[in-house]
Amino acid sequence: MEVRKVGVVGCGFMGAGIVQVCAQSGYEVVVAEISEQILSKGMATIEYYLGRDVEKGRLSQQDKVLTLSRIRKSLTQEDLNDRDLVIEAVPEDMELKRKVFVELDKICPRHTILCSNTSCLSVTELARATGRPDRVIGTHFLSPVPPSKLLEIVRADTTSQETLETVKVFGRSLRKEIL
Repeated sequence: MEVRKVGVVGCGFMGAGIVQVCAQSGYEVVVAEISEQILSKGMATIEYYLGRDVEKGRLSQQDKVLTLSRIRKSLTQEDLNDRDLVIEAVPEDMELKRKVFVELDKICPRHTILCSNTSCLSVTELARATGRPDRVIGTHFLSPVPPSKLLEIVRADTTSQETLETVKVFGRSLRKEIL
């Protein structure tokens, strides 16, 4: 499967970084957050880091504008209903993450891969909360996301080989080394 459209749930420090690297890598990204305040703060973080890269000559102003044009903000997960891959980046709370996965499972097409940016919670438990346990996987981005070269992929007991391979290709497209 080819990933073209990416969704991110959560626009805190980690979520904003994930949104940024996905948009900089050419993906159309929808980022969903629970409040306009958190969403605005996350977008300000993205703009700050892109601006800093422009100042340091690592990014052109045109590329900054292009990157930002690939990001669409949303206050509802319903807007993730056409994504190929969705990355959950909410606080490390199993009940909260499980609620997000149950909701995403209802909203997203059957082909959508659901990823968790968890660093310590069970990806298998999150997979069991869905009707697509073969399409759930952990994608643990290291902080801060944009300059970090590593992406840890954590397979659930139920993750299919196709999902694993698709996520590896996706991770490499973000210029990350896969662990």
